[in-house]
Amino acid sequence: MSRNRRSFSQQNYQKDTSLIETSVNLTQKDIDQYTRKLEFERKRAYGTQQALDELKKDIENRKTRIRQLKLITEKSVNRKTSAALSNLRKSCENHKKQYNTLLDEINLVKMQINKLRRERASFLEEYVQAEQELENYSKEVETLNKINEARREEDVDRQIKLLELKEAKNQELSNYESQFNTMKETFLKKKLVLDKEQTHNKLFKEDDNMYENHDTLSVLKNRLKKIIFRNKNKVRILDDYMRNLTIIDDGFNQIKEQTGMTDIVEIQNTFIKSEEQNHQLLTYSDLLNQQIDNLEDVTKDIERKISDQEKENSIRQQILNGVPDEDKLKAKISAILQTKQIPITQFQQLLDEVFPYLEQMLLGLAESKFNTQFPYKLFEYQNGILLNEGTVDLYLSDLETYIMELLKYIAKKNGLSNAYTSALLIEGIPEKDFSAKKQVEQQPNIPITNNQETDENNPSFLNDNQLYNYQSFKDHAINILDKKKQYQSVPNNVDSSPQQKNLDSGPNKVLRGNYMK
Repeated sequence: MSRNRRSFSQQNYQKDTSLIETSVNLTQKDIDQYTRKLEFERKRAYGTQQALDELKKDIENRKTRIRQLKLITEKSVNRKTSAALSNLRKSCENHKKQYNTLLDEINLVKMQINKLRRERASFLEEYVQAEQELENYSKEVETLNKINEARREEDVDRQIKLLELKEAKNQELSNYESQFNTMKETFLKKKLVLDKEQTHNKLFKEDDNMYENHDTLSVLKNRLKKIIFRNKNKVRILDDYMRNLTIIDDGFNQIKEQTGMTDIVEIQNTFIKSEEQNHQLLTYSDLLNQQIDNLEDVTKDIERKISDQEKENSIRQQILNGVPDEDKLKAKISAILQTKQIPITQFQQLLDEVFPYLEQMLLGLAESKFNTQFPYKLFEYQNGILLNEGTVDLYLSDLETYIMELLKYIAKKNGLSNAYTSALLIEGIPEKDFSAKKQVEQQPNIPITNNQETDENNPSFLNDNQLYNYQSFKDHAINILDKKKQYQSVPNNVDSSPQQKNLDSGPNKVLRGNYMK
């Protein structure tokens, strides 16, 4: 039992010792691991300590650099701030001066605005008064227009009566001239008989007295001296007359060579007309030059006034931008401008519609034989016609001259008296007033008198209303041209009618050729 106990105790001891050894080994291992970890941690702590020291050194270096940079920047900033402060002080002083000047200008502008407001109020009052005066003037103008229309009608009646009186006067003059000529012839016949008797009796008496009282030799000598003196005067007059005849003959020969005209009467008429036309053109050019000078002076004054007015308007527009009645005034002015623009556009449209017809008629009439006064007009028309409100009067006056020549030709062809142009004298035409536009008064219709026999079947006849109506005159001219074209299209082998022969002869042939151009 004891052995068993001993063996059991030994076994337990061995077990305990083994357990102790294992625990010691484990603790030793743990100690070794801990020591290794501790050394590793120490090494890592040492590395971190060195890194920390380096960081501290770097931080200190950076702090020193930052301090140096702060000092440098503070110095530069101080300099800049001092310069900026000096500049700001100077700018403040300048701004104060500008502020004072602006205050003075603002006060002046306020005074001007107050003055302009007072002027505007007075201007509005004057404008209202002007409108009232315009209304009164318009009423007066209406009454004057009515009076003028009545007087115009009276003038037309007076012209008609004057034409009738002229015709009656012409008839009375013709009758009186015929009676006077017959009485003159009878008186001359009686006077010749009486003169013959008186001279016969006087010769006998003088011869008796001379033979009785005077010496014949002295009387004959005196008579011979008188006859010699008279013959000398006659010789001198004849020499002057022959000299003038040679000069005139040379002039006529030169005219015949240059123009080809052989009739002396034709040369005389043409050159007398040309001299009259040259004189009229010179007087007309002088008048035009005077009017041009006046217009230039007026335009210069107007341009100066326009420039001054534009400056004043710009200043007032800048000042009166805040005026409450400006929009109303603008609307009123725009409405007035629109109302004024409507007749202007209508007139321009009318000019555009009339332009091709007027150009065609002017070119046709300038190329025809009726252009005797102004042959250079054809070149002007071919270069181009500029039709506006300033030139329409000029072209219409040219057209009127051509139409008057055509009317004279038609009246002469139909054997009518020149009643179409008897009332249109040059002295009765008023001068053109360029300063203001005047209404063109319509010419009165000249009635056909009893001596002017009408033939409505004649294709070249027009009465007064048709002559002074543009559309009827145009239609009539087109009909005549169509008939002439029909006559011209007849073959050569067919005998032409007497009417065609009349149309193809003389001035009708020239007229037809010019119209066909």
